[in-house]
Amino acid sequence: MHTKEKPNSWNRVLSSIMKTEGTEDLLLTPVLEYYRDDQKIYHSLLRHKNDESKHEAMLSNLLKKEFGSPVLKATFTDKVLYKKLLNTLSQYFRKNPYPCFILLYAVEVYSVKFYQSAIDRVKNATLSETTKNEITNTLSEIIEDERSHIKLMAEMIKYSNKSFFGVLFSYGLLAFFKIDMCMSKLALYNRDIQWHLNEIGFSRKEMAAFVNHSIKISLTKI
Repeated sequence: MHTKEKPNSWNRVLSSIMKTEGTEDLLLTPVLEYYRDDQKIYHSLLRHKNDESKHEAMLSNLLKKEFGSPVLKATFTDKVLYKKLLNTLSQYFRKNPYPCFILLYAVEVYSVKFYQSAIDRVKNATLSETTKNEITNTLSEIIEDERSHIKLMAEMIKYSNKSFFGVLFSYGLLAFFKIDMCMSKLALYNRDIQWHLNEIGFSRKEMAAFVNHSIKISLTKI
């Protein structure tokens, strides 16, 4: 256990990452039902889903070991977008998973950029060497999985049926993703996580660049 630099900020940021991994697991559940009769695709997506569940557990274990427990503070978008809106809209994925693949592609691209930058930040953090190594090793393992997920989502986008409504839905989900990840001064619903990101060295400009990069690439897939 460390008692130095801003442990609460690292705890808060890593807890947010943990929740994101859990959300990806949730979104893949209805998609699996759609592909139940196609065993090759089903098992590929199941591995992806299991990876997200594993990532959530890895981060939870890390937070308990190094910080005592995760910070499970729900933001406005957690309550409105994920718990209510996305839980409802995800039912559409049972009929057409295309928008889910677009959204997850964006999330995975964003995650790789963000997690790698977090590893770079933690190298110079005044945390204990044990904690820095735990964070680095955990995020590095997750990044490797995420890179394979990006390839899988790109393949699934090409493979799945693209309908007019599905395309519109995809644009909408990317817009929600941008709102959720917005770190501008006007995004008061993200004020808490913004403060903690700033404490460990992430600027609003840098976070916006991560989001814009992932959305720009995802739009080329639609």
